[in-house]
Amino acid sequence: MWDMMRRASVATMVAFVIAGVSGVALPALAGPDVTANRLLNDSPSMMDWGLDRLERNLLGAGYGDNVAATYDWERNLIVVYRNQILYPPLPDRDFEAECREWFSKVRSNGFVLDTGEVISGFDVSRYASFFGHIGYEREIQAVGEDDALKALDALIQLEFKVWGFGEDYKEAKPLIECSGKLLAAGFSVSRQ
Repeated sequence: MWDMMRRASVATMVAFVIAGVSGVALPALAGPDVTANRLLNDSPSMMDWGLDRLERNLLGAGYGDNVAATYDWERNLIVVYRNQILYPPLPDRDFEAECREWFSKVRSNGFVLDTGEVISGFDVSRYASFFGHIGYEREIQAVGEDDALKALDALIQLEFKVWGFGEDYKEAKPLIECSGKLLAAGFSVSRQ
C-alpha cells in the first residue's frame, strides 16, 4: 500500500515537472493582491460599524430613496441625509412640508421628540446607540462610552436635499435644502 502511494506521489511530481518544462499551463495558486490585502488588514472602527448599523436602520424604516448616513470629516458631523432628484417638468410641491414630515419621522425613529429631546427613559438617541458596544462598555482615552455617545448625539445632522434637472438633463442643481441637528427642534431651509 505504501509502495503504491509512493509511486503515485512520484508520478504526480514527474507530471508537474513535464508540464512545467513543456509550457503547459497549470492552475495558479490565487491569493489576495495588494489592494485586497490592504482591505483584509484594516479593521472596521466603531464609527464604521455605527454608520453601517445606522444606515441599515434608515433603509429598513422606509424613509424614501437615497437615504444614507456618512461621516463628514470636514464638518466633524455624522450626516443622515436624503437626496431627492426631480426631472422636468419640475412639480409644484410644498417641499418644506415634505422636509418637516421627513425630519419628524427620522427623529421619531431615533427616539427623539420634535422638541429635540431624547425620549424619557433613554440616555442617548437610538442612532447614537448604534455606535456603542453591545453588552459591555469601554473607556478609551479616559472617556467612558456613555459620555462618548452623549457627545456623539450632538454631532448628528439631518439633511434633506431636493435636486432638479434642467430641460437638457445634463446637470442637476439643488432646489432646496433642509438641515438641522438631530437634537434640535425644527430645521433651517435654504432655497437655491
